[in-house]
Amino acid sequence: MQTAELTANKAVATTQGRNTTVEPYKFRKRIGSTVYVTNVYFKNDAVETMDDIIMRLIRNEARSGRLAG
Repeated sequence: MQTAELTANKAVATTQGRNTTVEPYKFRKRIGSTVYVTNVYFKNDAVETMDDIIMRLIRNEARSGRLAG
């Protein structure tokens, strides 16, 4: 079984004039000799919680028949 390590960097907001740019949360995950980098953005006025989003993804995957089991 392969082990995976996960590291995360917090989002950072920078301002230039009237524009505010938010750097995403960046996750690095190493599986074997491959490193996966994922950027995560959050909408400030989002209605769904992270739990809602994950459950929706799982339901959609189960409906499509792509769930491993």
